[in-house]
Amino acid sequence: MAKAKAITSGFDDRKQIVSAQAAVVADLDIVVINGRVTISTGDYVAAEAGSYVVECDAEVPKVAATAIVEGDTAYWDATNSVFTNVAGTNVKCGYFTEAAAAADTVAQIHLDNSVNL
Repeated sequence: MAKAKAITSGFDDRKQIVSAQAAVVADLDIVVINGRVTISTGDYVAAEAGSYVVECDAEVPKVAATAIVEGDTAYWDATNSVFTNVAGTNVKCGYFTEAAAAADTVAQIHLDNSVNL
């Protein structure tokens, strides 16, 4: 599963939701919950309630061979487990905060699920 990394020192507790997932979830996994892209804050067994970040700055896996411009809208591509700037059938979830070259494998985003309201 794709992993994220907090850019700041940890995640803000006020910007999290609690949810139980059907499958096992590892710390920093990217998980879509009711159409919202989230980041797990711990390791959880199936059906265990856990905390998931809905808004933060994070370093995330980026789609290959595509350059990113700061300010591009960020979408979660669940099929390939990467973030992209291509809408298609992907889930809108924030914006890229820094440019990234096509060869880069990670990018910086501001995860913000209010874009889906």
